[in-house]
Amino acid sequence: MGRWTIEQIDDVAVVTMTSNKVNALDDDFFTDLQAAIAELQSAAPLPVVLTGTGTCFSAGLNLLELWEYDETTLAAFVDRLSETLLAWFSLPRPTIAAVNGHAIAGGCVIALACDLRIVVDNEDAQIGLNEVQVGIPFPGVPFEIARHALSPTRLREVTLTGALYTPEEARARGLVDEVVEADKLIERAVGVARAISPDSLDAYATIKAHLLAPTLTRLTETRPRLDRDFLDVWFSESARRQMNEVRARLLARHRDRRGLRHLDPLRAVAPGVTRGRRRACDRERTGSDAAHRRAGRRQRVRDPRVQPRLRAREGQRREARVVGRRADAGASRAS
Repeated sequence: MGRWTIEQIDDVAVVTMTSNKVNALDDDFFTDLQAAIAELQSAAPLPVVLTGTGTCFSAGLNLLELWEYDETTLAAFVDRLSETLLAWFSLPRPTIAAVNGHAIAGGCVIALACDLRIVVDNEDAQIGLNEVQVGIPFPGVPFEIARHALSPTRLREVTLTGALYTPEEARARGLVDEVVEADKLIERAVGVARAISPDSLDAYATIKAHLLAPTLTRLTETRPRLDRDFLDVWFSESARRQMNEVRARLLARHRDRRGLRHLDPLRAVAPGVTRGRRRACDRERTGSDAAHRRAGRRQRVRDPRVQPRLRAREGQRREARVVGRRADAGASRAS
């Protein structure tokens, strides 16, 4: 299969997402999800637990990569995202999301596509559907998955406000079903999955298919229109301005010099998050090679040949920070 791992624990298949540090949704992520689905379907039928690593379950769309797509490429990506999510959503066996940390936007949809959701008891973890804060709506399949999982009142609240919630706040809104201590997360998720005996799995699959049938039927009608609306808004001037502000904050706070793939989702779409809430994701990024990077940076700064380039880069960073602060101030005034 792909980069994900599937481990059997007490007759439960525990799938760990490891596409990137925050499991941002991009082509690589959906390649890995498709490979995991194929492996699960080819093996003996077992209940499934889906989880991540560190303090992020999934940070949602990889905005920096998708920003560069033209309409044809983005439409193809939305089709692939939708078909893969549907395959996971309708997997004919128990699926339990063990949400180990942040589940934001599309990352929250991944959790909602599971039958039950158990989240780590960590007030720093943020969970929600904040697409409106980024300036974009939902494609058809993610929206119908959210509509299936949430009551109409809660669906209206979480999608129209775009708020990010603590685990207890998320549980109160139906985004998750249970909150447990971090060291008990996988144990509890496996226990819930094992509550369905092997001899009951066929019955479970049949009941699940009946529960999903209205949503899948509705999708045949709503998906083309919702996907079209998503693309129209994505390429509108207002959405591009809003997404560009998010990109500016991402770039301004980017610390990983090896690429743009593993970025802090909280700083991009929730600029009001406190410093304490940011430290968890900071620790995920700053590994043991931090000292080597600092040493190399000091050596380059002393080299007179690179000083003009460093000054130019610092100017670009200052400009990006100014854009980020203006966006933050605008968001504060709007609230």
